[in-house]
Amino acid sequence: GEWRFELHVPIYQNGQFAGTVAGIFNAGNFVHRLPPAWFTEKYQLQLLTSDGRELARSGQSRWRSDIREKMELPGSGLSIEARPLRGAVSQARLLQLGLIGGMALLTLLSLISLNRHIRRRIEAEQERDHVYRLSQEMLGVLRRDTTILQANPAFEADLGYRPEELVGTSFLNYLPAVQREKARDVFEQLFASDTADRYVETRIITRQGETRWIVWALSPLVISNVVYISGRDITAEKLAE
Repeated sequence: GEWRFELHVPIYQNGQFAGTVAGIFNAGNFVHRLPPAWFTEKYQLQLLTSDGRELARSGQSRWRSDIREKMELPGSGLSIEARPLRGAVSQARLLQLGLIGGMALLTLLSLISLNRHIRRRIEAEQERDHVYRLSQEMLGVLRRDTTILQANPAFEADLGYRPEELVGTSFLNYLPAVQREKARDVFEQLFASDTADRYVETRIITRQGETRWIVWALSPLVISNVVYISGRDITAEKLAE
């Protein structure tokens, strides 16, 4: 006949025994109907007695290996044993695995390429920063409204201003008052015309209050509303004229 077994689960309420819930299971239904379908497609279940006798099992014997997992059912003297099935792989499954493998390979190659690109970008930026710091010319980046965004150490060497105290201030603040309006117009013309670069001469007031002549190369990046500047002190040439 059919094998049946009982499971008794004690119930406690506020620390006091309140009763027992009992379940009666049919051995065949237990291994065929209770487990989810995806599990039974990959594993065979056996319901065993304490002496190893089989009461029921799901599927056919198609062992993939000797690997097995056993779970005891407390108080019943029974256990459930799960073993992987060998089973044939369908063409659809092979195609699915192939697509997954191909996507994984493409992802790996993309990550390798991205890693190389990032490494080259970092190396290029490090080289640029090295040149930026060591340049004897004054290099900087200004916003369209003349606010200084970046300045290299050459500003301190030539004009006495440390880069960190220049950043956030207006470039016009360091020009004589009579030149500021003209300089503002030059900035606006840079963004209004198709001229790639422009060279202008201005006087700059140093930190010590002296006036120096500087020739500036201005290169606008219209899409970002910034101007890259490069300045060289030509005071000696001006005095020699």
